[in-house]
Amino acid sequence: MEGEKKESEKRWNSKKRCEINILIFDIDGGTFDLSVLEVKDLVFIDKGKFGDTHFSREDFDNALVDYCIEKFYEIKKIKIDKNNDSEEVKRIENGLWKCKKNIIH
Repeated sequence: MEGEKKESEKRWNSKKRCEINILIFDIDGGTFDLSVLEVKDLVFIDKGKFGDTHFSREDFDNALVDYCIEKFYEIKKIKIDKNNDSEEVKRIENGLWKCKKNIIH
């Protein structure tokens, strides 16, 4: 019985081992940075980094607003003019800010 217990523990521990890749992105400040990590048996290996100084948090926020306006039009058939700086655009921006805040914390 003792030998079977040790054998099952060995099998369980070997199943716990994992190999995954993780993509980390940082869009805070003036650059957009990506890092790729590979995790093998709880060892983190840096596989690569990329940064774009021409794509900032503001660019990302604008792209999200544009996406939401497009989806809102597809679903509700109501056109929102982003250049008008309307109340609808401000509501979308505030909603996106709350979503990002919740993801971070």
